[in-house]
Amino acid sequence: MRDAQDLPWVQPLYHRHNALSYYGTPTPFYGLTPTDCRGHSSIMGGKSKDDLASKVSAALAETYPGVTVEVGRIERWDRPCITVRWAGFADLLPEERFQRVVKALPDKLRKAALSGYIWLELAPGESIDAFLKHPRSEDIAGKEREIHNHLKKLGFYEALASTMGGSPKTSCGGDFGQSIATLRDRKATAAKQRDARLLFIRHGAFCDCQVLETILPELEKPIGR
Repeated sequence: MRDAQDLPWVQPLYHRHNALSYYGTPTPFYGLTPTDCRGHSSIMGGKSKDDLASKVSAALAETYPGVTVEVGRIERWDRPCITVRWAGFADLLPEERFQRVVKALPDKLRKAALSGYIWLELAPGESIDAFLKHPRSEDIAGKEREIHNHLKKLGFYEALASTMGGSPKTSCGGDFGQSIATLRDRKATAAKQRDARLLFIRHGAFCDCQVLETILPELEKPIGR
């Protein structure tokens, strides 16, 4: 399945999701709580909000045990929203969360029912206000080369390649698990680990094999090419 940003119909929703609809401009949306996303009786494509929530929940449940889904409306913007809560989101950046959800949903469900909704992927107990304060990949604009050079200095790429073996796609777990473990082994701080993930995401990678097969060659290109 292709990544979310590669799907034309998802493109507006993907960018709208970050910082709750707009990359890099979270401030106007601060102060929200989960109660701002309330039940709404509208019907989209003949499906009630409860039916939609049930279908999304069922599609996600096998991959994300314990997930809960609420379909409602954010009154402040007068927009419908889908709130997905899962304990595993606590360790993920917002763009990682969104990518996980999108990849787990069947194409037909995503295209027919979810287009036009604001998406929120929250950990249990996490407020929208706290969610908005998480860093996004756009936050590191202008710092990519610095972060990349630091990773090279750590010997990160060589170590990750050694860990992944001759077939990165086969050994990839579909996340940054090996990348994070490699950074920890090299005593990278939590902030440096976060910046590395933001760098990978900014260049379209959401898992370890993509870091090696796609992002590393791209970052190694001379500036200006």
